[in-house]
Amino acid sequence: MALSKEQIKEFKQQLKQWGDDVFYAVDIASEVAEEGDMDWARKIYKKAADSSSGHCENYLHLSDEIRKFLTDKGKIKLLPTDLKMLEKCYKNVVDKIKDAKPDYHEWGAQDSTRELLLAAEGICELGNEKWAREVYAPAIDSVKNDDYPKPAKNYKDIIISIAEPIWLGDKKWSKELKKLK
Repeated sequence: MALSKEQIKEFKQQLKQWGDDVFYAVDIASEVAEEGDMDWARKIYKKAADSSSGHCENYLHLSDEIRKFLTDKGKIKLLPTDLKMLEKCYKNVVDKIKDAKPDYHEWGAQDSTRELLLAAEGICELGNEKWAREVYAPAIDSVKNDDYPKPAKNYKDIIISIAEPIWLGDKKWSKELKKLK
């Protein structure tokens, strides 16, 4: 379905209102996608994915929106360029956490662990199990390490839940995760 001239005008005004803040534009892109203009939505999503100014939550929200609106009746049917945008989102999350100072997150290890788990899950769904394991590793370490604040321990069950051999196809690695119990 094509957008009407009035809709295009309205969306352009909204985008102009947000200026350079590409992450506010993500929600507008989702509205554009909802109305049926996937090409324009992809352009806006790509601009946000290419930005390095966001926080982890921005990139995770963007990845959710890409998956939600660039699918076909619930089945992920992404173009190669969409997959690259998702990879870029997850890479930005991992890089932000890796480069962060200890006080980067208000909640410390809890947020870092949650964000790494979400990024790793997305990476795994993209089919890159090796990279997913690399991203899961710091989350696992945060649970194993007694120096981390107690809230990080809340993710123990989530980490264990991904230990099923089917999830990452590696029984040895899954057994290692099950030792966290």
